[in-house]
Amino acid sequence: DCEHMKEILKVSSFIVSTLPTVILHGAIMGVPSVSMLYTDEANMHFRGRYDFEELSIAKSWPGVFMCLKEKDLFSYCQKALAFSKDEYKRNLMKTYASNVVHGDAVSFSKRLLSAIEAIFNKNDVSCFHFLGDPVLSED
Repeated sequence: DCEHMKEILKVSSFIVSTLPTVILHGAIMGVPSVSMLYTDEANMHFRGRYDFEELSIAKSWPGVFMCLKEKDLFSYCQKALAFSKDEYKRNLMKTYASNVVHGDAVSFSKRLLSAIEAIFNKNDVSCFHFLGDPVLSED
């Protein structure tokens, strides 16, 4: 259950997992992870399970290291451990995760409307303010 996982993550320096849910829980708590995205020859037909669009979000997060080859696992673990020692980076990871996972009851449509308004009205408080002056084309 989630409470059990929180207790484990509180004392973890980093995570090694194949499960995006575990990686997401780690990101929320600022625990870096190594995502094992490789398979052996016998299980090669399962390789497609790592091509989900949702995984592209985690691939862009700081502190989530995608390991594509078994021989690289140790070096990625070293990177995750080094990342875990930097409090600024851990907090940055939490911020990225909080932009994807919301702990309130605001609907998706209201979030989308807020994002659109932030883009067009240059709302400097929003996480979308980096778009600045969007170039729009009628084409």
